[in-house]
Amino acid sequence: MKTFAYLRISTNEHNQSNSFDIQLSHIQGKYKVDEVYKDTTSGSTPFFKRAAWSELMSRVSKDDVIIAHRMDRVSRQTMHYLVMESELKKIGVKLLFIDGVNGEDATSTLIKTILSAVSSYEREMIKVRIVQAKAKMKAENKHLGGSVPYGYDKDSDGYLIPNSKEQSVIEVMKDGRDNMNLSYGKLAGYLDDLGHKTRKGTSFTSMTVSRILKYNEESV
Repeated sequence: MKTFAYLRISTNEHNQSNSFDIQLSHIQGKYKVDEVYKDTTSGSTPFFKRAAWSELMSRVSKDDVIIAHRMDRVSRQTMHYLVMESELKKIGVKLLFIDGVNGEDATSTLIKTILSAVSSYEREMIKVRIVQAKAKMKAENKHLGGSVPYGYDKDSDGYLIPNSKEQSVIEVMKDGRDNMNLSYGKLAGYLDDLGHKTRKGTSFTSMTVSRILKYNEESV
């Protein structure tokens, strides 16, 4: 019989309460661990796509124990979790949580299912809030992060302000599409013939032109 610790953080998690070290300290405070497996991926990622979990599954056998800090460290998708737990039961491997329910009776199973569903719900609500926040920022003409879109500069408060030189190039793009019926590829060549270059000083491509026009259409 072996005891394995499974740790997971998302790539965008910086909260120390979810760090590998703290998760492991909670587990080792109650159990002697033989091996530790760490995944850096979203809690919604299917188990077969997780490198550490896949390796762990190749190591476990009957009567082994897998320990995680909390259920959401294992999965944030109810269906993924229930299928995985069922597979572990078939091979005789126990999954335990330091902070959570650890029984296999009907009541414990119900509680774990509810907790998993709540975790899935929280994840979906986070996605909704992010979309709403981005929509609000875009409506207020605030920069959403990443590179500043072509045609704009960013002021000290994070607001996008039109760049007159680049906006004039965008007008040429719009005219080429609306009045000259140029494809994105031909439009890129047309801009090159006129001597217009990207912000980096390179020639426009059909993909770049398409992306710039799409952004400005959505911003109207």
